[in-house]
Amino acid sequence: MESISTCNVSNKGRIGVFSVRRQQHLPLLEIRCFKEAKFGIFCFFYPSCTCVHKTGSNRSETENKNTNVEAFITFLTIAMERPKKKSSAESYQGDLYRRMDEFRRQGILSDIILVVDNEEFPAHKSVLAASSEYFLSLFTSDMKEKQNLKVKLEGFKPFVMNDLLSYIYTGQAEITDENAKELVFAGDYLLIESLKKKGTFYLEDSLSPSNCLSVRAFSEKYVCDELERKSESFILDNFVAVSKSEEFLCLGSSEIEKLISMDDLIVETEEQVYEAVISWVKHDIQKRKEDFARLLSKLRLGSMSKYYLAEYVENEELVSGNLECTKLLYKAMKSFAMFATQGKLTDDICKIRRCLDSNIKAIVTIWGPGDELRSSTQCYVPSVNQWFSLAPMLIPRFSHGAVACEGFIYTVGGVSLNGHLSSMERYDYRTNTWAGVAPMAKEVSGLGVAELNGCLYAVGGWHRGRPLNSVLRYYPSSNIWEAVAPMTATRGGPCVVSDKYLYAIGGKTENDNANDPFKYLNTVERYDPRMNTWHESMPMQVQRAYACGVAVKGILYVVGGTQDDLYSSHSSCEAFDCDTNSWTYIASLCISRALAGIAFVDGKIYVLGGKKNLRERTDKIERYDKELDVWNVVGSVPNCMGGIQCSPVSLSKAFFHSLTKIT
Repeated sequence: MESISTCNVSNKGRIGVFSVRRQQHLPLLEIRCFKEAKFGIFCFFYPSCTCVHKTGSNRSETENKNTNVEAFITFLTIAMERPKKKSSAESYQGDLYRRMDEFRRQGILSDIILVVDNEEFPAHKSVLAASSEYFLSLFTSDMKEKQNLKVKLEGFKPFVMNDLLSYIYTGQAEITDENAKELVFAGDYLLIESLKKKGTFYLEDSLSPSNCLSVRAFSEKYVCDELERKSESFILDNFVAVSKSEEFLCLGSSEIEKLISMDDLIVETEEQVYEAVISWVKHDIQKRKEDFARLLSKLRLGSMSKYYLAEYVENEELVSGNLECTKLLYKAMKSFAMFATQGKLTDDICKIRRCLDSNIKAIVTIWGPGDELRSSTQCYVPSVNQWFSLAPMLIPRFSHGAVACEGFIYTVGGVSLNGHLSSMERYDYRTNTWAGVAPMAKEVSGLGVAELNGCLYAVGGWHRGRPLNSVLRYYPSSNIWEAVAPMTATRGGPCVVSDKYLYAIGGKTENDNANDPFKYLNTVERYDPRMNTWHESMPMQVQRAYACGVAVKGILYVVGGTQDDLYSSHSSCEAFDCDTNSWTYIASLCISRALAGIAFVDGKIYVLGGKKNLRERTDKIERYDKELDVWNVVGSVPNCMGGIQCSPVSLSKAFFHSLTKIT
């Protein structure tokens, strides 16, 4: 920090002045603290300074020059003697509102009486109409109430009327546990949105295991969307405590069924959900035991301890005395006998709730170039929309290929500081480590990589400025590369995707025209590994190179790309049906891009990063919903990256919790 040449602290009547001059040639910095200001402290730190303290006509100077230690300077304002005055308009309005409210309470000049449960509350039509669209319509329409001196309000409680009318007249009301719901009801009924919001805010802050179920039901009834969302979330996050509440025991069977069926329920064990159901049934066993079999079918018995099933569930009379329940128990026990791990059967009782799933779905990203060449490896977890750091690659690279294969992620080829690469590295996402493996026979960049039948394929790309038609196959078990049949066309920057076959889609190839030596392709060819042959397939509708693609249940999705050397990029996307051999357009990206990463996770397609054009990159993540045919921006990557490579993985919870978040 810069040194100060002069610091002045003084009291001048009712004004405190603190002035600082950092250097002689800089203007004076002056902070003025008025006597009416709130109590405050201002602190400044400088390595060396000159301090001058003045008080009235007596002057004392203490100089500490070049002390080479930080000087701490504190200016303390005089304590507030009286509150800050309001403007005359604010004061007038406040006084007016309070005066009108006093008139209401005393019945002065009132011209309408509100009747609630035979109790009368005088008021003024003009004030009611000004604050409520309901009253405005009531008093200005042709309804009979327009001429009546009394209006009966149905559904209101007398004890809340003074709070309600106080808010209408002054904009202020004390909201408590006793009146909060009644005020929300009043705001909804009378169309006073500000009152309704104040009440819902109070209810949100007051959520507890003992009231959250009734608050959720209330929010549904009166269309309080945010309150409903927060109460639902509170119930799921605190299910065990909620299940011990009186409100839970009073729920209907359909409400219990809906709640225990939810994948997002947060519990430490499935046994806790079972015990909650048992408690609910036994609270009124004669009426509820007939619902037990249906409720038991909604539990994830297959994710419970087999010892708990044998010791407690099997011996529960509600289970042993019901044939349907014993069949469910048998099916759960069978899952342990047939499978080494839980949750493998497709039956609902053997599925694992998200909170109990031992693995976290993530997207491992191996960076391309951002502002500089990087070796960064990171992972994105869509379920929490959060990024985490992983171990870096051994060699920084871009324009490389990457794919998950046989429990590892491989990155191959590309460009580094020392030129083009033939090397390949393997990432173990169980141990968070990288290791070198067998390199390719030659340096290749801009290649497409995919996995098929347990082998890794490196397809096309660039070598010394020329596109390739060569295809290499790597065997992870033996760490050996071999050449297979070449493609029918050379392709630099192809999109390579595998389903039952290997598909090489688009890319950039050589052109016979000397003035335009390269051209972009919309052609597609398919590799059959059994026959070791390539065959042409139906071409895309648009020429694309450096597009990204993914296969999902027999459909190949090809996203973005470029056809003009990245002067621009595509936002359009196409889907290829492998059974019908046909292409169709799907929804376009929100942001056009080429050289992006892509991954399919939990039923959604994610596209990350990429380049809009030669000058611009994007850091946005988009997610595609196949059912709705729509893309949405859902997050961003830590850096704007083009050439990013992605692989979906399933991380253990223990490993996931050991990772460092990227903020």
